[in-house]
Amino acid sequence: MAGNVRLAKGDRIACKTSLHPVMAFQWLLLILVEIILINWFQEKPISREAILVSSALLLLLFLWQFVDTVRSSLVLTTQRVVYSPKRNPVTGFDFETEWIVRIDAEQGPLGRALNYGTLVMTYPGDITVNIDYVRNPLVFAKRFMEIKSLHAA
Repeated sequence: MAGNVRLAKGDRIACKTSLHPVMAFQWLLLILVEIILINWFQEKPISREAILVSSALLLLLFLWQFVDTVRSSLVLTTQRVVYSPKRNPVTGFDFETEWIVRIDAEQGPLGRALNYGTLVMTYPGDITVNIDYVRNPLVFAKRFMEIKSLHAA
């Protein structure tokens, strides 16, 4: 997993995860839908070359998304939560755990089966930040609550 986190004195990594590659498979689904729709609604068949070119472009988008997803990281240390998406580092963040009220994990049926979900971070004033397609969200949320209880004691 990616994620170079500089640790402060007394800080250590408690949990490390990344985004789940299932989000990249949206592009593969788009390729299939494209091929079906192009062939279904055309009176005159589309050339094989046109389908190959458009499918190749969508496949490149899939590969780019897949690599980008796997390289992104979410790290929980004993003092901070660090999220670093590789595509847009500006949207990443680094917050001290004391500023976060709680972290909840949400999973649908497919998420439970494939072990991914959404982390919902709640800050004072009921401000929430969602991070979608996180691997092992339940483990991450549980580890956060353990660290939070150690800080409270």
